[in-house]
Amino acid sequence: MRLDWGADERRFAGDHEAIRERLGEVARNLTATRRTIASDATEAGDWYAAAGQYDAALDEFDEAREAFEAALATARDCYPDAVEHLQTELDAVEDRIKRARTELTADDREERRPSDEPRPDQGTTDGTTAHTAGESSQSAVEK
Repeated sequence: MRLDWGADERRFAGDHEAIRERLGEVARNLTATRRTIASDATEAGDWYAAAGQYDAALDEFDEAREAFEAALATARDCYPDAVEHLQTELDAVEDRIKRARTELTADDREERRPSDEPRPDQGTTDGTTAHTAGESSQSAVEK
């Protein structure tokens, strides 16, 4: 329709108002579909996060973020009434991503934490070293 702007001869056939209305309807449907995809991914991410599966949660939250960003791109161009709400939902997903990354980092630190078992050169609770305590019990078994 923009091609006809200022042109002497119309190159675009059809009722411009009807086409604008249809375009708005298509944009609303596309935005709603992308929002549904984003909401479903957010829900799945919440489920994985609650189960402590932060890698899977991050995958879902990333999918949700991409879908919200796509919905926002369409909404900004053709459906401005949805922009504020979609931005709020995108912000919430980004908060979820930060929390999941924090939890994942905390889990990684815990996995790398040294064992509570004494090392051979560390003392045990009875004052012996783990190495000599093991030798003592082994010697007693052999005798």
